[in-house]
Amino acid sequence: MNEFICRRTVELGFLILGIAGPVFGIIVGAVLGIQSRRAISGAAKGFLVGGTGTLVYGLWHAYNAITDAVGFDSAFNLVLQLLMFALLGVVIGPVAIRILARIEKPRSR
Repeated sequence: MNEFICRRTVELGFLILGIAGPVFGIIVGAVLGIQSRRAISGAAKGFLVGGTGTLVYGLWHAYNAITDAVGFDSAFNLVLQLLMFALLGVVIGPVAIRILARIEKPRSR
């Protein structure tokens, strides 16, 4: 049976997303921020959102490394993937909330 999409195609798509995501996020965030007179804040938020593309690219490589090492159909693979993504969410969530709160904080003059 032939694969519908090969691993190489997905790799290329994630690479493009990882590079273009932050750049596109900065541009879109700045444009949207201009409307509320907070272009720098908007660009920073856009960078954070676009940076998730780079994170996904890294996770793709981690997923493939784990799967190649322990096998696709093993229960151990499932547990490792679950732990990896759960721990990542536990770390990234609070960090993102703190960063966004700092970006939103009005400047004192």
